[in-house]
Amino acid sequence: MKTFLLATHRHLPWGTADRAAYYLTRNGCPVTTIEHPLRPDSQACSLLIPSEGPPQRVPRRPGGRRRYLEDFRLTARWSRSGTPDTAVGFDALCAAALARGLRGRARVVLYLVDWTSGSHLVNGANRLTARLVDEIWCITPAIAARLARPGIRVVPNLPLRFADGPPVVPGRLADIRLGYIGHLTAEQDLTPFLQALALLPAATRPSLVIAGDGPCRTRYVRMCADMGLDRVVFTGRLTTEQELAGFYRSIHYGLAPYNSGRVRQTAQGDSIKAADYVANYRFVLMTCRIPGTDRIRDDGLGRYIPENPRGIAGSLTELPGARVNAPAADAFLEERCRIFREVCRL
Repeated sequence: MKTFLLATHRHLPWGTADRAAYYLTRNGCPVTTIEHPLRPDSQACSLLIPSEGPPQRVPRRPGGRRRYLEDFRLTARWSRSGTPDTAVGFDALCAAALARGLRGRARVVLYLVDWTSGSHLVNGANRLTARLVDEIWCITPAIAARLARPGIRVVPNLPLRFADGPPVVPGRLADIRLGYIGHLTAEQDLTPFLQALALLPAATRPSLVIAGDGPCRTRYVRMCADMGLDRVVFTGRLTTEQELAGFYRSIHYGLAPYNSGRVRQTAQGDSIKAADYVANYRFVLMTCRIPGTDRIRDDGLGRYIPENPRGIAGSLTELPGARVNAPAADAFLEERCRIFREVCRL
């Protein structure tokens, strides 16, 4: 039985590392995760999280760059004691520390989930660490092309299934429930959707469930109050399997409202939000072409809609006739699981 060690600086509920750990443990593989704060001024603790017990907290001291060096030493120390068959670092610092700590005793993977535009320091670290590890996984071909190295595997984000099948879509728009799950940030902008709901007659508006948290939440709550949108519900961040299952089973359509201007300036990332909707048989409404979404559109799993309120309002009126292609959704999920099984050598 293979054992895995996963190390990340970007711990978020159900992020890429959590998904990998969830899938591996469901397949009977022991997993330990190392979690560090991303920001040097964070007051959080590092965590060592074995699959069989609660997290072990390691107190942190203030100290800018010294903190990153401390993260490096802790990761190297934990990887030596963990003796995994495979160690995966989700950013350059973690992967380099794993390579240093294991020194050929296990295969070490650098798994790049984004490429930060304009950051020569971060991207330089990615290129340097790529020379130290045994394997490189990239979430999209665009990121793999940045490294320009042979033998790089494209391993897209791993969606997780919590719903049993496609929903029965109501025939009236007012009975439809839309859903959004994710960070409430300017990159994933719900403003045009909220404005579009306000343009529709109150008697025909669909309801909207917003699951997540972030810097834009206060503004969205105020917008809903000002525009009289009383059928918009904010659930906060969902962290348990039961909460996620309840969310996906309660909605009919999923929203992927990426701001095209901001997305072009950030990373060539795979839309895990859209992939999750597909995996849970929910038809996706997408405002922006990002990696992987053309296939979702082409396979009858979602559609592109305008990024402006009037265009969105017009698209919403057409929703009762849209149905997800369930066999294509099954194939979409199975393909990504197959890729993950192959690279993990399960």
